Amino acid sequence: MSTLEKRINEVPNQILFSDKQMILNEINDKMPAGYRQVFVREIASRFFKDPIFRSELYKAGEIWAADTGLRSTGPFRIDETGSFSSSTYKELNEIPEGHASFHYRSLGTGKVVAKCSKYGISDTLALYLDDEYRLSRQARVAYVIDDKHTQMKDEALTVSIPIREFNEAADALKKAERSMARMPHTGEMSNFISVMRNLLRDRT
Repeated sequence: MSTLEKRINEVPNQILFSDKQMILNEINDKMPAGYRQVFVREIASRFFKDPIFRSELYKAGEIWAADTGLRSTGPFRIDETGSFSSSTYKELNEIPEGHASFHYRSLGTGKVVAKCSKYGISDTLALYLDDEYRLSRQARVAYVIDDKHTQMKDEALTVSIPIREFNEAADALKKAERSMARMPHTGEMSNFISVMRNLLRDRT
């Protein structure tokens, strides 16, 4: 079991980071079931509130966010909602850790990458965002549980299927098993029959 899978089981509502770096085109193929990519605002809000998250982000290095493009460049102040307001380098030297962010806008068309680095004479942790576009660029991915997926899953569990339909499926499976018993078939087919038999037995 990977580190990510362990974290998913232990802290399902937290922002989690992929075990390995990946290029942008790999993100969708490697998305854990029931999870989605995190947006900058979610990262910034957690960065503001949670010192443990700041430490984890610092250790993780660069992280792909779901956003495309930054709107501005320069120093910014973060609030608890994850929103940004323009600031100055001098002001950011005087505010608490987790409140400072620095944005480096490129062409405004690349996927946003977030990282945490030490800033200022006190070495407090600040959030750094950039949207530099490079096909070969690699970063880890930030995941969070997908509420829409969970809602759909819960709704699926409430669907009522008439028992008559299960009985018809069970009868059809029995007839198919008699026919298939007279012909060779693979282990995969045997496994399929076994799974279907157990499924129908549990529902009837």
